[in-house]
Amino acid sequence: MNNIIVISGPSGSGKGTVAHQLIKRLASRLIWSKTATTRPIRNDDIDLSRRIFLNETDFFKAVRSGDIIEHIKYNDHYYGTLRSELEKILSTNANALLEIDIDGALKIKDLYGEKAKLIFLKVPISQLRSRLEARGMAEKDIKTRLLIAEEEFTKSDKCDLIVDNIDNQLEDTVEQITNYLKKL
Repeated sequence: MNNIIVISGPSGSGKGTVAHQLIKRLASRLIWSKTATTRPIRNDDIDLSRRIFLNETDFFKAVRSGDIIEHIKYNDHYYGTLRSELEKILSTNANALLEIDIDGALKIKDLYGEKAKLIFLKVPISQLRSRLEARGMAEKDIKTRLLIAEEEFTKSDKCDLIVDNIDNQLEDTVEQITNYLKKL
């Protein structure tokens, strides 16, 4: 059975890093599902195959039509999961991989039930702070993200797997998730 593997966690938890490692390890069985966004293409967008860039009008047309099944506004731009992309992957022999916030993950679980496997990356607040500081963020933004992280932690018990992604143990985190996925 094909599944939707959802990696979620607060800003700075390592979602992208862990997801990239999982794709490397399980490339034949795990495909990154494209997401829609209204943000412009940036110079550091090396892999444009992960995103579909839309203007706000087209983005919300997709929301109204039901093709964008969950979305969030982040830094003045919208990001959303495309039903058509998920369904395309699920029609193959692969699992779909999403990297989204906990509220979006719970929406995917509501829509897809047991097909959606939610994995939450938990990080001590002190390490989250350090990671956000390393990004050069303003203190006000760091405090906001840490408050959001505390709220996200309270919802993590609804996930299928909670993994501590602490500093200098990325390999252990990825190994734990890989072992979980191999059992599916």
